[in-house]
Amino acid sequence: MRAESLIRVLTAGAAVAWALAALLALSFVSWWLVLLALLGLVFAAPAMLRRQRMRRRLRIAGSGAPDAAAAGWQEVLDASADREVKLPENRSVRAIAARIADTHELDEAAKQKLRLIVTELERSWYAPASASTRPDPGLEQAVREVLGALALAHPLRPRDRFWPRSVLRRPVPTGPDRAGSNRATPDQGTASAG
Repeated sequence: MRAESLIRVLTAGAAVAWALAALLALSFVSWWLVLLALLGLVFAAPAMLRRQRMRRRLRIAGSGAPDAAAAGWQEVLDASADREVKLPENRSVRAIAARIADTHELDEAAKQKLRLIVTELERSWYAPASASTRPDPGLEQAVREVLGALALAHPLRPRDRFWPRSVLRRPVPTGPDRAGSNRATPDQGTASAG
């Protein structure tokens, strides 16, 4: 796992180095080309961040890690938020899932996959940690199918592709609080529906 992190950091570093080199080369041609390139990067940054988050969450959801269900659930919340759905912060995960299913008019197969994600999320919160509590191996596929159903039911508008709402708003509850109730706590580092 450490080698994968190092590869990701080195890849990101190489991309930044190439971008800086390209900007330097453009600066020899004209300053306004550099300004235009910088504006393009700023314009594309939220969409690139959203795609990076989605890839990371799907990878975690398929890894069988203890936080696999939370990553899958957060991705479903963000995909719903990107489609302008306001989700209540003070409801249970099951109530939020029902709201997502109703609002997006998911078919029965997608609702089943959404129930699997919620069940795995609750299991990760409340079941004792052991080898028998590993997430369902079909979790990543379930998340992908729910995301596909959301995309079919409500395709993203062009504006929402470049400026996803899930990136441009504050974080929302996604986990059990310290008192052990079924209420949620903020997901650190990512945004969710709000």
